[in-house]
Amino acid sequence: MDITHIIWTKEAEVQYNNILLFWAENNDTPTYAIRLNQQVDSVLQTLLDFPKIGTICIKEKNIRRIVILRNFSLYYRIIESSNEIQVIAFVDNRSNPKKMSIFNE
Repeated sequence: MDITHIIWTKEAEVQYNNILLFWAENNDTPTYAIRLNQQVDSVLQTLLDFPKIGTICIKEKNIRRIVILRNFSLYYRIIESSNEIQVIAFVDNRSNPKKMSIFNE
């Protein structure tokens, strides 16, 4: 499988930006937010080469999950017809999963 690009849904992009903003504003330094951003970039680069590396968490929807820095999860699906990965959610693992839209669709 040759994945050529990664796209983010609007919802996932908002979730990710809100988490980065929270950590940047609520720590004495932006170090943790920068580290989180670097880890996400690294995971996205890995996904381009190994798109099936994530654990399948909703098989019927082809949704996979990768844990980042233990506290965050990036949920994505592989869209083979367009050779892309679609990031559909970025969440704090300490939040209630029942409130996540990907589990309620």
